[in-house]
Amino acid sequence: MKETIGSDICFADAMRDLVNFSFLDLNVGTGEYSMHNCIHDWTLECLNKDVSTANFWFAISCTAHPIRGKDLDDLTRPEWRQLTAHAARLSHRRLLNECLLADEPSSQCQDVDKINELLGAQAQYDAAIQISQRLLVLHQETGESQSLRMAKLYHSLGSSYMGAGKYGKAEENLQRALQERRKQLGAQALPTLRTTFQLGRLYLYRRDYENAEPLLRRAYEGLESAPDGGPRHEYTLDAVRSLAFLYERQKRLNEAGKLIRRALNGHENETDLETCPPVIVRLVYQLVWVYIRWGSGGKLEDAERLGERLLKALERRYGPLHPLTLNAVGAMAELHRIQGRLQEAEDEFARVLKGRSQILGNDHPDTVTARYSLALVYCDQKRWAEAREILEDVVRDEKRLLGTEHPDVYDNLVFLGEVYHMQEELEESEEAFREALTLAKQMANGQEKVADVQWWLDHLEETRNNGGVCDCGRRKLTSRKVSILRKIQWAVQLASKIVWKP
Repeated sequence: MKETIGSDICFADAMRDLVNFSFLDLNVGTGEYSMHNCIHDWTLECLNKDVSTANFWFAISCTAHPIRGKDLDDLTRPEWRQLTAHAARLSHRRLLNECLLADEPSSQCQDVDKINELLGAQAQYDAAIQISQRLLVLHQETGESQSLRMAKLYHSLGSSYMGAGKYGKAEENLQRALQERRKQLGAQALPTLRTTFQLGRLYLYRRDYENAEPLLRRAYEGLESAPDGGPRHEYTLDAVRSLAFLYERQKRLNEAGKLIRRALNGHENETDLETCPPVIVRLVYQLVWVYIRWGSGGKLEDAERLGERLLKALERRYGPLHPLTLNAVGAMAELHRIQGRLQEAEDEFARVLKGRSQILGNDHPDTVTARYSLALVYCDQKRWAEAREILEDVVRDEKRLLGTEHPDVYDNLVFLGEVYHMQEELEESEEAFREALTLAKQMANGQEKVADVQWWLDHLEETRNNGGVCDCGRRKLTSRKVSILRKIQWAVQLASKIVWKP
């Protein structure tokens, strides 16, 4: 072995033989070798009849060794994909079913956790879920000393489910982790606050803002005052970002901007984004979105200046396919869409979609969101047929990935109904709106959504009675007229509810 790897010529000769016999595959673009998939499957299924416990844990150590000491942001880099493929192999059913994990050495716990962290960072959630589930089964009857280990596994499993878009299972495991950590460590311990924060993020993703805000605020205030935390701690700044995201979604833009600028000490325009901690980069990214949502008083210009600087820094720091880079591209695309620069927005959203499909796969919720964004631009360009085709796929995939009760499914059904209406397909439009109405009735505080959808159904009936012609000036609807008509209708409904008092 030493002779083979000690000489470039000997190494090339050996590799050529292995490639010629199809034991190895060569990636010509990167110059990297990997075991042929069929050979790899054969080694797992047939060659090793008795799997060695010592060799299994040696493989764990070899996989974890290069990433020890690496933070989560570093593990999202594309250069870790090859190692991620090896990490995913450790979740193979034969390895997990051989009870090799039954005697998990305490010294290897951190290695297993690090491997799960790598799998999550590289969006290999299924493999991370399988490893955590198997460990949880093996630790069900542990004593008090191992209950903290179980809490950590519940936290890891909940985070993996959340990344995979399986929010129901994510909530169940995070609630268990929070309960166990509160009992063993107390409510103000750093691990407990981290699980509190993660559960708040889960509700935030589900757009359950009523439950998300108290958890995120509790985590933020606890982390800021904790002896092992503080205002500048990475965990605290992450909580700031999530709270600001919540405020942005609730249109509490003053609060969101103030919170971020306070965390950045007002230095967002002077910060070196290529060398600062990654959490600062994420805060600046969130501030760009706040400026975009603000949309007036020069904030769009601020968003463009800060967003362009952020994107250039991320491309140099992480490369064009890093998730943070693609998020920044998406922010600039939305800015350009609002500004009416639709061709630029289309190109940028297409770049985000291609990148997320390559990194996360077509079934990931973030990839589905990128398809929705592209459909939005097509609607702005009045390319209804293309928008319809995408939205039909988006609604189908979101039902499967997020469940029929997720707010995004409702929003996209309404969007799809509007697109059908633009194409004068009244039956399809009514079907989409009626499905949205059913979902709105099942949602907490969904009265406003019910009224909104019911307005559309009433309007469709009026249009059908008028022979497919809008009764507003006896002219066919355009997208702008629909918007104006809805606002007028809402104003009339609101006025009818006002009771004037002397």
